[in-house]
Amino acid sequence: MRKPAKSSRNSPIQQRSKKTVDDLVKATARVIAEHGYEGATTNRIAERAGVGIATLYRYFEDKDELVEAVFRRLVIDIEKEASRVTVDSLNDTLEGALRTVLVAAVEGVERHGPILRAYSDRLARPTGSEPRLSPMETRMFEVGRIAIIHGLGLSPTDTQTDAIAFLGSTTMMSLASQIALKRPPAIERDVLVDHAVCMLATWLATYQQ
Repeated sequence: MRKPAKSSRNSPIQQRSKKTVDDLVKATARVIAEHGYEGATTNRIAERAGVGIATLYRYFEDKDELVEAVFRRLVIDIEKEASRVTVDSLNDTLEGALRTVLVAAVEGVERHGPILRAYSDRLARPTGSEPRLSPMETRMFEVGRIAIIHGLGLSPTDTQTDAIAFLGSTTMMSLASQIALKRPPAIERDVLVDHAVCMLATWLATYQQ
């Protein structure tokens, strides 16, 4: 069973404590990017942050709590980007809106791929908890739902809207991950984006009212 989420042991009230916590969180992100989740040991993180291991454990109980702190910051960045994308896509055509959202998703995965993989690894370990959407997937669902309502003229209270938004947003996130992380070197990113947008637009156009 998953252990309940823990808060940092010491609240970083003083400026020096805040800086130490900030340094540890940033160091965690860098170490994960270089060594992956399994290779991101607390010793490596402490060394990268320039603090002793005892200092790390003064503020964080374990590596998982550090990863959680990194991911919370990532979610804030995702929220800001998703809000911008939502506004940019509202007055666009269906195909244009899909391109805006997909490109933003691809760029987000490219920037934060190591952290997203680390968080997925953490969630994938047996815990007995029910499956759930990650914060990024949840935000993509919300953005997709808004774009679909405006782009297709569907009713926001129709259950079909949620079904289409769920399938569309999860498909888009899967495509974004594949394009960002597994794109064959011989194929340009924009080419894959063009085909993905065409595929999604063709499917969604069948629901346009």
